[in-house]
Amino acid sequence: MRTFTLNTKDAAEVGQSRFITETGKYIGKFVRAEFIKSTQETDGIELDFVADDGRRANFLSLWLTNVDGRDLYGKKVLSAIMACLKLRTINEGPIKFQDKDGNEKRSVGLPDLMNKPIGVLLQREEYQKDDGSTGYKFNINAPFNAETEQTASEVIKSAKAEQLAGMVASLADRKPRQQQRGGFNRGAHDYPSASGGGMPENFDPNIPF
Repeated sequence: MRTFTLNTKDAAEVGQSRFITETGKYIGKFVRAEFIKSTQETDGIELDFVADDGRRANFLSLWLTNVDGRDLYGKKVLSAIMACLKLRTINEGPIKFQDKDGNEKRSVGLPDLMNKPIGVLLQREEYQKDDGSTGYKFNINAPFNAETEQTASEVIKSAKAEQLAGMVASLADRKPRQQQRGGFNRGAHDYPSASGGGMPENFDPNIPF
């Protein structure tokens, strides 16, 4: 006769989504940080995020530079992530990750961003697909330090963690917009403001890490 023992973790997962579905504050880690290029030759980095509860937000795109080499807002978000992880520099290198089907993949990206505790404010954005149906994706509104809950500017200034609560309170879904045909539909070039939680325009180079 076979005997089965209750696995409370497995039981709790039944009927629950494996993916993040709502705008909000999450703590977890990036499990993929892969270089990407859009159809308009825009360079970016694409992140897969796994929250501590196991839910995922995939295809978080940060567009870094356009075809002319001009820096885009995603580069500021990348710097804010580096500050929250207390990384002065990061280097391109080989990465390993699992795709949505659990298969191991290899590529090139930013391994220094991966598998380290990080907090993110994720903003859900709905958009109209080419076939007229509605899809949604997530943007990184602002990162924060997972342990202290300091925003990037607070980390740099060694300031108390005071900004995050107000940012969470004001965070809301982004209004839907029509998907542009022929574009790269896993990200956007016009990222929302980080509402004071990003990198200051000018800061003391004697950063505390």
